[in-house]
Amino acid sequence: MKSKYISFLNFFSAVICMVILLSNAAEARWATYDDASIEINKYNVIKTVNKDGTNESIIEEEKTILKEHGRDYAANYVIKYNGDSSKVTILEAKTIYQGKEYKVDQDMIEDKPLASSHQGFDQQRQILIAYPKAEIGAKIYIKYKISENKVPLANSYFTRATFGLDGYEKESNIEIRSELPLKYYVNDSNKALEITQLKENGLSVIKIKLIKPLYTETTGEPRSETIINNKYITYLSISSLNTWEEIGTRFGKDYEKIINQPLPKAFEEIVSEVKKSKLTEKEQIERVISLLNEKVRYMGDWRTVNGRIIPRDLEKVATSQLGDCKDYSASTAAILDKLGFKAKVSLVVRGVMNQSYDEPLPNVYNFNHAMLKVVGKGGEVYWIDPTNFQSMADGIFPDIAGKKVLVLDTKEPSYETIPEIDPDHSQMIKNNVMELKSDGAILDTGSLTIKGEERLQFSGMGLYFSKQAIEDFLFTAISGNHLTDEEKKSIEVPDLTKREVKDITVKYSYEHKNSTFKTNLGQALTLSSEWLRSFTNVAHDQIGDTMVGSPMTLKRFTVLKNMKVKNVQSLNYEIKSPWLYFKRECKNKGKDIEILDTVKILKTFITGEQLNSEEYKNLKQGIERNIQKAAIIFSE
Repeated sequence: MKSKYISFLNFFSAVICMVILLSNAAEARWATYDDASIEINKYNVIKTVNKDGTNESIIEEEKTILKEHGRDYAANYVIKYNGDSSKVTILEAKTIYQGKEYKVDQDMIEDKPLASSHQGFDQQRQILIAYPKAEIGAKIYIKYKISENKVPLANSYFTRATFGLDGYEKESNIEIRSELPLKYYVNDSNKALEITQLKENGLSVIKIKLIKPLYTETTGEPRSETIINNKYITYLSISSLNTWEEIGTRFGKDYEKIINQPLPKAFEEIVSEVKKSKLTEKEQIERVISLLNEKVRYMGDWRTVNGRIIPRDLEKVATSQLGDCKDYSASTAAILDKLGFKAKVSLVVRGVMNQSYDEPLPNVYNFNHAMLKVVGKGGEVYWIDPTNFQSMADGIFPDIAGKKVLVLDTKEPSYETIPEIDPDHSQMIKNNVMELKSDGAILDTGSLTIKGEERLQFSGMGLYFSKQAIEDFLFTAISGNHLTDEEKKSIEVPDLTKREVKDITVKYSYEHKNSTFKTNLGQALTLSSEWLRSFTNVAHDQIGDTMVGSPMTLKRFTVLKNMKVKNVQSLNYEIKSPWLYFKRECKNKGKDIEILDTVKILKTFITGEQLNSEEYKNLKQGIERNIQKAAIIFSE
């Protein structure tokens, strides 16, 4: 029994290793049929759209199970929908295996409400279907009806159909028959779609046919920070509206009704407190957000269509002391308006990895978050996100930077772009002196100053963590090592209990006993470059865009005290690119060595095309040869 158990463990370990190795393959490529877990034999939709935007769809799907992941998919087939606005009816479900049909029993189909997430109330329902005979090679079939009886914007319709993302797709036919006039925009670099638009019996009809198999997935991409660029996605956007401003105006009316309500007492107190303080515009905005966050905590109510789109009354937000991004934004706008600002709620797609693209046709599904565009008394524009527990008016939060944004307003709605983070504004500056001890340990004494958006990593930490936890975290972050209590000498940390984001300076001293290593010429010290790993950890022939970090400037001035180093100037290096600037300057000064590193991250993403350019390859080679493997050898 023992030997069998060990054999099983060895086999299991080998399987795990194989999965890890395959998922981190060095060669990036487009996935093929052989890589797919599911083959989509047919995906057919007939949709009818009423004049008020409500609609009904008959959907028919047939998929072949190709691999074990496909079996898992069939055994736990899920359809999720909102019970307040939609109804789903299963018309037929069966498995086809070796020419024989196996119908899904009714007791294997479950339609139940889902428990709300911890972030807010919801009316999500889930249909769970367990298919019989879910074997490799089996086909699973389903036909169902979806009726959407409430829509986010009355008398309007928008949708987006994508192809080749959920498996190897062979056949798809979508027909939309609408009482509303429809327009479409197609993104089809693969030339895989055939689209027909016509008028038929007073209806606007659009027919979409997939004319060749499509599978838009990659394999061998080495990082989770990689996404497929939108230009490679085959999709069709459909809308009954002509411009984004139409949505901005219509939602603007709903938001203005809320924002113009009388301020609750709790919000009036915020106005009064800020008016009494002698603060700059930026400080006023930050104080408002900070005070509001102390009175209201995050909790959404998305049980209705209105609850997902329109904020609640100001009084309800104030008395319940609960709200989501819409409520925070509307409440902040109401308070700022009383202080003389012009604040407009704006819709954006939030998330660093959620890239934003300039969509020609308007829709409401491009956004997942509400924030504010605030115009100051002198005309300065501030992009504010009051949902964050930190308040920052003099910068851009990384998860909204560079995104398309729809500004809601009845008079001047706009579809524009939030600025990117300015790398000269977001800075981390380290000044330190390193001394080599007789036992080979390094004593490192210095300071770390954080400015701009980089402050977000630290501001407000004291609201969540103890002083000891913060000090331990900073020692680890600064040293790059888990130091013992003996190695930690001293640290001075400013007050991090404030929500307002301010410049931070940390002073520290620590000793690390294993910082140097032996060479045939003497002790050596590597020059840290971990922060450049994101620029080199890419696959050969990478396809996806890779996230390398938010724009920022890192300056590190190091003095190596009483250390003899020959030919230190040979480590000087400079490289320029559209994505990164790096410069290292080394020199002897008396008995010391001075090293100044300047790093500028200029772009958040490098596209797949750029990763395969000569300019990027030169950058990667320069980093690997001159920066990542650089070390100083001390003369005896």
